[in-house]
Amino acid sequence: MFFLIFGIRSSKVKSKELKGNTVCSKCNSVESFNVQGSASYFYLFWIPLIPLRKSVEFICRKCGQHHYKETAPRNVISNYESEPLKRPKWHFLGLGLIATYFITLNAYGFFKIAKDIKSQKEYEVKIYEENKEFYNDLALVTADPSMKNDTISKQIKASIDFTPYSINQNDVSYFSKQNSNKLLVLLNIEKGQKIDDVNRILLIK
Repeated sequence: MFFLIFGIRSSKVKSKELKGNTVCSKCNSVESFNVQGSASYFYLFWIPLIPLRKSVEFICRKCGQHHYKETAPRNVISNYESEPLKRPKWHFLGLGLIATYFITLNAYGFFKIAKDIKSQKEYEVKIYEENKEFYNDLALVTADPSMKNDTISKQIKASIDFTPYSINQNDVSYFSKQNSNKLLVLLNIEKGQKIDDVNRILLIK
């Protein structure tokens, strides 16, 4: 059996009396028009997806004369357009579902990004707390250590010549820290092409 899962359908729009100063061109009765209509929609899997054309008809209650929007008297049209018939809300069901889907998708993406940012910040705080002493030492790095605040770095700076590597001594920051039998030495080389060679010569020194 074949089922048509998409297509175009129409449904009636609730009729009502047309308010305002209207005159029937046939019987000259005043405020005697009812307006009724239908609205079509494109459906997919029996769900209204896209609202389409809406047609209306004006009927005189006195003489029964019918007018479509294209042929109705101007006073009838102007009164109708001030308060037109509204199509059923369920005609927008498909659009509502699509909008809900994208809003949910965007909300999920937003909260996921926010969660990832929060996790990253928590991770950075954790790493900082675990290595607080190291980061505090790193903040003290200077290009010009003195014998008073960092004797080891001062001696390293005096003993290593960076000239063969096209590096100015002023472009190298030093910091050292001794704890029991452990020695931490930090060198930050800002410029230079042969960093690997520099690392090797420093290892030898």
